[in-house]
Amino acid sequence: MFTLACKIMASIDQSTNEVTLFLANLEMGGAERVIITLSKKLVQKGHKVSLILADASGPLLNEVDPSVQIIDLKSYRAGEPSWIFGLRTLLKLKKQLERSTPNVLLTTLTGANLVALIAKKISSSKFRLVIREAAPPKNIRSLARRQLVRWLYPSADQIIALTTSMKNEMIASIGLPANKISVIGNPLDSERINELANDEQDNFEILKRKPYIISIGRLTEPKDFVTLIRATSKLPSTDINMVIIGEGPQRPMIESLIQSLNLQNRIHLLGFRSNPYPWLQAASGFVLSSRWEGHPNSLLEALHFGLPIVSTEYDLSVWSLLAPLSSEQFRIVPIGDVDALSRAMTDIFINVHTEHQNYHCGYSANNTVELFESTLFPSQPNGGGQ
Repeated sequence: MFTLACKIMASIDQSTNEVTLFLANLEMGGAERVIITLSKKLVQKGHKVSLILADASGPLLNEVDPSVQIIDLKSYRAGEPSWIFGLRTLLKLKKQLERSTPNVLLTTLTGANLVALIAKKISSSKFRLVIREAAPPKNIRSLARRQLVRWLYPSADQIIALTTSMKNEMIASIGLPANKISVIGNPLDSERINELANDEQDNFEILKRKPYIISIGRLTEPKDFVTLIRATSKLPSTDINMVIIGEGPQRPMIESLIQSLNLQNRIHLLGFRSNPYPWLQAASGFVLSSRWEGHPNSLLEALHFGLPIVSTEYDLSVWSLLAPLSSEQFRIVPIGDVDALSRAMTDIFINVHTEHQNYHCGYSANNTVELFESTLFPSQPNGGGQ
């Protein structure tokens, strides 16, 4: 009996891998949601998962699966320069990695990626480092950060790009070999989304009285809600409301713009919502006005609910993402073009009265996590999960 038990335990040990994830915090964002979904799915597949946070804060912190060990580096100090925060995080991460000696470390977002790459270089701990880049390199504005990316990214064991377009740009701008970059889109947890979509929401009944278009994202420059609001002001019909879910530093400016255009009764800023899905499910359509994106979760979620979609051409990958839809179901417009966005919204949401369309998404969380496993644990069949 004892021998049999030992064999069973050995089998479990061989099929279970330890995965450590690292990012700055769990503020509202697409990359943060990806890490939450991925960590949950990895736990379900039998992996032991730890999540290192430079600062264990943010509205998404409570959504982390209870089986995931959260390690708080407590690096943040209010009011100090970002470079000091980065340096403190680097030193604390190095110490943590030497203490825990992970098998594999997965990081996401440029800042966290750079910190992890330097930590590995100066650490005595040996581990596989996989970095996930969430934005095209051309959108890195800091010259110093751009140079660090060129210097340090080649030292990663593997790099995850969200789309083929992003992979090609990384090859051209950083000089990375193609075989060092894996293309893995964002996971879509359909079961969770469907469950949450049926929750009751405050003010939801009020918004259901009129048809509304929805947009979701942080109120920041890359999301370009300014163009969206100006385009909404040019719509020929005043019967359609616009609902924007998200919070961010541009809120005061956006509120002033809405007031100056006399759109207070038509554009509703709902702020951050941990569960946006009831609003998304009941919407008449979805708009993505971003200047740049990686592989936008909100667009995938709109596709999940079969909404008619108007999107900017944030990069060429948007065409393949929306290709399964009928031509009456979507429009793609140039970035920052108020008139083109307004015409597309009029065409899709007012003139055509497009109905919701069933859509099979190829980015299910279960399929995507298998791709992550193959990248994190390349030497083991099926990623080593149970």
